[in-house]
Amino acid sequence: MITSVSSDSSHATPGAALSVDGAAAYLGVSKSALDTWRTRGQGPRYSRLGRRIVYRIAALDEFLLESEQRR
Repeated sequence: MITSVSSDSSHATPGAALSVDGAAAYLGVSKSALDTWRTRGQGPRYSRLGRRIVYRIAALDEFLLESEQRR
């Protein structure tokens, strides 16, 4: 799991995943915002690994691109 957050994901391992806290920091939103989006079926795609929720960096980047296009 990636522990540091960088604005440049080009050096991240392909398929690398972040925890909810890491994903929130990566996107610049609160953990509760991600939780709310997830329960409403909105926000970036995520995976469940047992009880853990993880977000692939590629899915976060895709979500950011889609958000830009909606404006």
